[in-house]
Amino acid sequence: MASSSSSFSSTITATSLTSQPCKYDVFLNFRGEDTRRNFISHLCAALCQKDLHIFFDDDELKRGEEIAQSLPQVIQVSTVAVLVFSKNYASSSRCLDELAGIMECRRTHRQIVIPVFYEVNPSHLRKQSDDVAAAFVKHEQSPKNAHKTRGWRDALTTAANLCGFDSKDFRNDHMLINKIVEDILEKLNQSMTWDGYENLVGMDSRIEQIKKVITITSLEVCVLGIWGMGGSGKTTIAEVIYNIMSYQFQSCCFVRNVRQQAEAGGLMKLQEELVSKVLGEKNPAKYMFSAGPRPFLKVRLGRKKILIVLDDVDDPLQIESLIGDPCWFGSESMILITSRDKQVFKGMANFIYKVELLNDDEALQLFTKSAFKQKYPGDNYASLSNSIINYAQGNPLALKVLGSSLVGKKEMEWKNTINQLLELPNKDIQRVLQISYNGLNRVEKEVFLDIACFFKGVHTNNMSQIYRSSRFDINFIISVLVDKCLLTIFDQNALEIHDLLQEMGKEIVRQEAKYPNQRSRLWDPKDVYEVFAENKEAEAVESINLDINKIKEIDLNPKVFMKMPNLKFLNFYGSYEEISNLHLSQGLDYLPNKLRYLVWDKYPLESLPPNFQPENLVILRLRYSNMKQLWNTAKPMDNLERVNLMETAIEKFPSSIGNLKGLQDLQISFLNFENCFVGDHQALALSSEGFSSLQSLLIHKCNLRELDDELSFPSSVESLYLHENNLERIPATIKQLSRLRFLDIRKCERLQSLPELPSSVSAVFVEDCRSLEQIWTLKQLPLDSQKEQTWPPHKIFKFSNCLKLDEDQFINLCCQDFLMVYPGSRIPEWVKYQSMGDSIQIHLPSHWFNHRLLGFAFYLCIDYVRQGFFYRYDCHFGDNDYSSNAYSEQFFVGRKATAHMSVRISREFCEWICRHDDNFEEDVVFFKFTSSVKNGIKSCGIMPLYAQKDEDEICVTFGFPNLENSLLFTHDPKVATETPKLECIM
Repeated sequence: MASSSSSFSSTITATSLTSQPCKYDVFLNFRGEDTRRNFISHLCAALCQKDLHIFFDDDELKRGEEIAQSLPQVIQVSTVAVLVFSKNYASSSRCLDELAGIMECRRTHRQIVIPVFYEVNPSHLRKQSDDVAAAFVKHEQSPKNAHKTRGWRDALTTAANLCGFDSKDFRNDHMLINKIVEDILEKLNQSMTWDGYENLVGMDSRIEQIKKVITITSLEVCVLGIWGMGGSGKTTIAEVIYNIMSYQFQSCCFVRNVRQQAEAGGLMKLQEELVSKVLGEKNPAKYMFSAGPRPFLKVRLGRKKILIVLDDVDDPLQIESLIGDPCWFGSESMILITSRDKQVFKGMANFIYKVELLNDDEALQLFTKSAFKQKYPGDNYASLSNSIINYAQGNPLALKVLGSSLVGKKEMEWKNTINQLLELPNKDIQRVLQISYNGLNRVEKEVFLDIACFFKGVHTNNMSQIYRSSRFDINFIISVLVDKCLLTIFDQNALEIHDLLQEMGKEIVRQEAKYPNQRSRLWDPKDVYEVFAENKEAEAVESINLDINKIKEIDLNPKVFMKMPNLKFLNFYGSYEEISNLHLSQGLDYLPNKLRYLVWDKYPLESLPPNFQPENLVILRLRYSNMKQLWNTAKPMDNLERVNLMETAIEKFPSSIGNLKGLQDLQISFLNFENCFVGDHQALALSSEGFSSLQSLLIHKCNLRELDDELSFPSSVESLYLHENNLERIPATIKQLSRLRFLDIRKCERLQSLPELPSSVSAVFVEDCRSLEQIWTLKQLPLDSQKEQTWPPHKIFKFSNCLKLDEDQFINLCCQDFLMVYPGSRIPEWVKYQSMGDSIQIHLPSHWFNHRLLGFAFYLCIDYVRQGFFYRYDCHFGDNDYSSNAYSEQFFVGRKATAHMSVRISREFCEWICRHDDNFEEDVVFFKFTSSVKNGIKSCGIMPLYAQKDEDEICVTFGFPNLENSLLFTHDPKVATETPKLECIM
């Protein structure tokens, strides 16, 4: 639009662009009589089809306003200005006025300017020759315009030199317009990336991850699932992706709240809206029928490159109803689907992106933006802000809701809010999170509440045992909860639940009834105290989870559990140091026979109730208790799998304990085996016959001296803890424990020798065995070929403070990935690269990185340290400037009384090198070792490990010149056997 203004540029300059938001996407500057009825009309139609808000005529102006007064503001609130230069453009003072204002906006506010040279020679504009020169002569002769011509000339010269579009480069106007629209969309996208999302936190890294996935796909149609818990930012991520990529597609549609609209019966309406949007149909219903779109509509969809977002889907049928088959869409189309349920994507999504919650720094940034409208909290609010951040655990919704609710509040109001959150969750957060829970069936809801109120942190194997007698598959239920982002499984298969989800579950239980004794689960010390103190009927109670040190002191009624016949899970836990506040001065008459899980630390009585029938009991733990005997008569205990009697007063085991064929884990400590009886017989026999399922055995501080005479281990044992006993030797028959993987004999100060161990062993802890002189353990330890998922195994050998051992005892060490600590004060001479201090730079030979590289051995000489000792190494290829080609690992060594050697052979490091092999051209490598103790590392050494190829086999050596045994790999690297072949490569 061209208009006149005597003070156009000055008006633009006087008003700040940043003070007002952009109202228009595009402002069109053109000579109406040249292009309005042809080129401009088609360009406007194309821009409107892309849903862009454009300004191109004075009918947008309010009545009564002067054009000269309004257009400067219109230009300022436009993101992109398109200059359409035509034959008579320079003859219009209004066009030149707008041009001067636009170029001033470009200079002061970085407005995007796109010139289009429509049937005009760009050089005539740049040089202001021919028709342009004639036009300016007339302007200079006009008293009204003469004083403005210099500014117009400068603006025109600058604009004509910008990169733009020349109509002569295109076969027709249609092609030219398509290219202009594409360029405008891309520039708007880039502008919005920086300006429109400035308040989003942590978005850049997440968007980059998704873009990488999208970039690598070569599929005709890409279907990407965005998966995460409620409030994690799935919709926001989808919006950003939609906005920054929409310009690349012919048609786009963002379908919001699919779940909510489907519940209201609106799927057909959504389907029609989607078709209308992507195809521009005003009456899409005539193309639809219940089974999907009519054939011709499929053909039309297949001709277009389309971007569709389906937001908040909770049923695969919703996807099918809305988009049918992805193959209906044109090549390079993209479909984004957000959901809390991973199963929604099954059979549909090519990729699934899990939305990670914010880290602490990102959470602080988002919260302070919401609460303080700035980057950092005030000094008085730093600690309070951290409390909120800890509560929200990185959930963006929670951070924004809580931050907004605290805007302008005083410090005391903050404290009250935080205290209230501990008692009652925020209703807005609760409402959003509970959507996932509401989508569960009855059994899934029960298991979720069990985990939220009782089993958080419990191992999945324990859950399988506890729910074994149930009518449902607990592992399947857990997988459903994981897929719905209500649960996660962390290291070592421990169940973890987000604190907000846990609070949501607890609030659901609170809503079951006003009074605690009428609720299904108890965990709050106040509620538990109320139920115990009043001793009311509590038939609804199925689980109690209580820290016995936090409840108000109480003497329990002997019949208290008679009021809880449906109690299945009882967990009275507490620390050894603190005193239990639960007392049984009058004894205990009853425990419910439905109990599956019984944990009662510091149990005050000498025995369990005689009438207790533990037939359903799976887990029994009575640590730090006064227990002297379990029970007198035979009891049905077929389901009992885990028993922990650490630090009890037990002197006698029932004879029926030998019949615990399902027992998998037994833990005993402070039991004097010399005075211990099983029935009328002295000593505890752990034979295969009686304990055929035993996998883990812990016997700690039990005055155990001779294993041959006092114990016989079942062959099923995988973990054996015998630390702090009086053992002088371990029988050679231990080699027969073919499943043994873990051996702990720390602080057995009389132990003199360690026999050969079974090849299955992956970790041996022999620390503080000060009498130990001889070990046969390390000669025959090949890699474990039994369990492929552990390949390569991380072998750990710790011989700290075994002061009578000689370094030569470790020469015959043979395994591929391990950590070992043993007494020593020097790195062996045959370690090729070594240096005093905690760093070393080595020059590897040419062609060092080849297919025979197996790993690296790291040697550290560690000084005397009193406390636990951590060290890590950082490796940088090229030099020591901490370049991007870096790798690090960290290890725990333990307390040392004298100088020790730590040896780490790392297969992981080698695998990392293989993954980044394109980046390694240098032969210089810098290693830096750091420790948790100042000056703890005296010297360091490095040794690359190679394999010697011999016909179809590879002989692996580790740089030990006296090595008698090595490892043999076949073509399947998961299979390892022993071979006497040996060749030292370096």
